[in-house]
Amino acid sequence: MKNKLTKPFEWILQDRYRVFFHLIFWFVMYMDEWLSLVGITSAFEDWEIIFLPFLIDATLVYLNLYVLIPFLLLRGRLWGYIAATAISILIVVALEYQLFDLDCEDCVLWETIAFSLLIPTITLLGTAIAVKIFKFYLRSQARLRELENTNLKTELSYLKNQINPHFLFNALNNIYVLSRKRPDETPEAVLLLSDLLRYQLYDCVQEQVALKDEIEYLKNYLKLDKLRKSNTKIEFDVKGNINGKMVAPFLFLPFVENAVKHGLNPDGESYLSINIEVGKELYFHVANSKSPYTDDKPIGGIGLTNVRRRLELLYPKRHTLNIRNEKERYIVDLHIN
Repeated sequence: MKNKLTKPFEWILQDRYRVFFHLIFWFVMYMDEWLSLVGITSAFEDWEIIFLPFLIDATLVYLNLYVLIPFLLLRGRLWGYIAATAISILIVVALEYQLFDLDCEDCVLWETIAFSLLIPTITLLGTAIAVKIFKFYLRSQARLRELENTNLKTELSYLKNQINPHFLFNALNNIYVLSRKRPDETPEAVLLLSDLLRYQLYDCVQEQVALKDEIEYLKNYLKLDKLRKSNTKIEFDVKGNINGKMVAPFLFLPFVENAVKHGLNPDGESYLSINIEVGKELYFHVANSKSPYTDDKPIGGIGLTNVRRRLELLYPKRHTLNIRNEKERYIVDLHIN
């Protein structure tokens, strides 16, 4: 929420607007005086009464902003900053008192000094300090957001890289089993694995990939697994226009891996059904039969934990994931807005 409120103001931090903002500040603070110079008002007739206080006030403001705040306040020397600021204000009031010659017979001197010099000086300096603190706050929020984005990209990169060894381990295991049962089909499996690794290493370096490429990757993965499990019935249905649609890479692979690894029965008939529908939302559905050797322990592991975290980071509050572990089948439903 804070980022949404402060982000529209971050253009204030750009150096190219620095001089402009300073001119606006002094124009507002000295509006009556500047209007007197061009004859619009007659509050001040002597230019010395305008420029000399301006030089004194400017010295006070910039001394505080560029010397006292950086070297005292920001270094934790609060009382030193307060003392130095108070002394500088008193010096300015004394100088302007001499400049304006406020001695009078029919007025209370201390009230005249307070309302004519002290309060305006404190207001001027307080406004400048408030603007400075606001800029500090904006800058800290910008740095915090930059740090969060950097950490997010680092974590996503780590999670994405975790998929490669996890997938490679399963694929090599499949090829090993295939080489024992049907060695003549092993070369085809190696070529499929080569295409899959090429996609991982070279096509998925971006934050998003084409949905059609991701679907083709899943089909090749299943084709590789099919070589080992010829008795598995696989249905893969895609509805809607997938051209031009983009998605984060490897979001669907952990669910398919999980279905292949835990749900299919190598000794009997089994099925795997994948449905992808693309419209205003992306709907991904996986259902698979359960192996009779599957125990009651929760199905999953690093793959599902990984993809849950990636969904939270990539599509916060823009996705729903429903996983059901039923008696005879395992179902995954994923919606991405």
